[in-house]
Amino acid sequence: MSIKTRFIILIIFSLAAITVIGFFFIQNTITVSREIKKQGMVSEIHTKLFEQASLRDEYFLYHSERPIVQLRAVSKNIEKLLVQISGFAASAEEQAAVRRIKENNEYIEQTLAQIILSDKDQTGSSSQAKELGQRLISRILAVSQENSSTVLQLTNISRSRVVESQNWTMIFVSVFFTSTIIIILLTTAFVWFFVAGPLRTLKKDALRIASLDLSSSSSSSIATLTRNDELGMLARAFDIMTIKLKESYMALEERVHERTIELEAVNEKIETILHSVGDGIFAVDLDQKIILLSDAAVKMSGFSEEEAVGRNHREILKFVREKDGGINDMFVEKTICGSGRGVIESGSALINREGKKVPIAGTATPFKDAQGTTIGCVVVFRDITKEREAEKIHTDFLTLASHQLRTPLSGTKWLVETMKRGIIGKLNTKQKEYVDRLYKINERMIKLVFDMLNVLRLESGVVTRKKKAVTVGELFRDLLLRAETTAEARLVAIRCSADEKKLIVKTDSEAVKAILECFLSNAINFSHLNQEIIFDVKENPAEFVFFVKDKGIGIPEDEKKRIFEKFYRATNAKNFKPDGTGLGLYMARMIAERIGAKISFESEENKGSTFYLRIPKS
Repeated sequence: MSIKTRFIILIIFSLAAITVIGFFFIQNTITVSREIKKQGMVSEIHTKLFEQASLRDEYFLYHSERPIVQLRAVSKNIEKLLVQISGFAASAEEQAAVRRIKENNEYIEQTLAQIILSDKDQTGSSSQAKELGQRLISRILAVSQENSSTVLQLTNISRSRVVESQNWTMIFVSVFFTSTIIIILLTTAFVWFFVAGPLRTLKKDALRIASLDLSSSSSSSIATLTRNDELGMLARAFDIMTIKLKESYMALEERVHERTIELEAVNEKIETILHSVGDGIFAVDLDQKIILLSDAAVKMSGFSEEEAVGRNHREILKFVREKDGGINDMFVEKTICGSGRGVIESGSALINREGKKVPIAGTATPFKDAQGTTIGCVVVFRDITKEREAEKIHTDFLTLASHQLRTPLSGTKWLVETMKRGIIGKLNTKQKEYVDRLYKINERMIKLVFDMLNVLRLESGVVTRKKKAVTVGELFRDLLLRAETTAEARLVAIRCSADEKKLIVKTDSEAVKAILECFLSNAINFSHLNQEIIFDVKENPAEFVFFVKDKGIGIPEDEKKRIFEKFYRATNAKNFKPDGTGLGLYMARMIAERIGAKISFESEENKGSTFYLRIPKS
């Protein structure tokens, strides 16, 4: 039998017992209420009987009609009360008493009627009438006395029944509370034996399993396992679960062991890689305490990993600015507090254990847990001493090249110009043709050397940015003056209205001129004769947009993505104008990046191109 069935039977039995006791208790309460009500009616009849006696005495004294009339009224009231009491009379004794009182009351009614008739009949002597009235009143007295004794009997019966009912009420209340206590005890015993005991056993087994104690082959007691109710089924399922859990746990332990070996191997590889990297690496937690220090970082700082781990990075790795020696390590805190990568400021140095400054460069990156929360920071930095030396050699080479390459070319140009002017003698037509060709070749060489030196300067970062306010009209007048000769030679017209606009741009004017001069030069050189070029500027809320639009040869669709590469020239450009270096747009893009501007273009082959230079206002 299941626990549910047993519990339902116990509940039904308890409810039945309580219902029976409650039914008898209610019945007894109703009986007490009826008896008390009946007792009140009997008391009222007793009062009416006293009133009859009083009126009767009054009649004896005065022989008037008024007491007789009132006696009849009282008799009527007694009759009504008897009708009500008859409905409450339960026993035969009570019913007989009610009948006697009723019969006596009827007799009194009849006697009173005779008295009234005798008073009205004046044929006899007055003494005879009084005698008749006295006899009749004497009869009423006898009957009233009998009624009083009967009423007293009814009162005693009612009181005894009330007392009996009250006793039964006490008995029922006692039985009710006793039954309630018994039911509570039975329910407690039921829960203890059928539920709490087995659950306590299962709880012990669950706590044992929770503590990973899977040594026992059986989890639940034999008594619980052999039961056929729900707890028995639960105990058997729990036992099966324990066996399966033990098997799974053993398999999991084996997998964890294998995975641990794999992770140890991977960790060993990672540590080997970290310590083999030439750049210095250190990691800090949220408290900025070092948790890892690579071999390269150990070598640069002079502190061992054992000395560094667990200490604040400022105690071990002191980053400063080279120019003034001020502390420069806020990049770590900014990286931890922010969400992106941080960069070690240019011109920074690391002071090693010996107090020597080591110039460095590097980045800081936050590392996060599985939920995406930042839990620390990894800093990768390198010693740039050799880079500084290479940069110095590069700068020296640029200086040397600018003198050693430009000087002979300038000398050649001067000699060729001397020959063209005829200072060393008059040249014939063939000689002039060769001298002119030599002059053009020399000019191309000068321009190529100039462009290559500019590229080297841009790539090395030697060129500095000089930002100042300049009017657009001033920029355009200078650029148009430079392009005027070439445009006239190509019979190309330049339409420009920017000179009328009083716009002021805050930027590096020389850099902007170099970019726009490149745009104008390409537009002139790759336009057909007698074509027009539009050169203008637009002001947007956030930027100035300079543009040069031509109707020349355009750029093939499949070559647009390579147009800004170094030394690259489009196929149709090579055919249209064979001489050229392919460095113009490459340098223009580099210069634009230096000043924070952007270059873009639109082009269609054989229809022309439009190049844009976007300079932000801020």
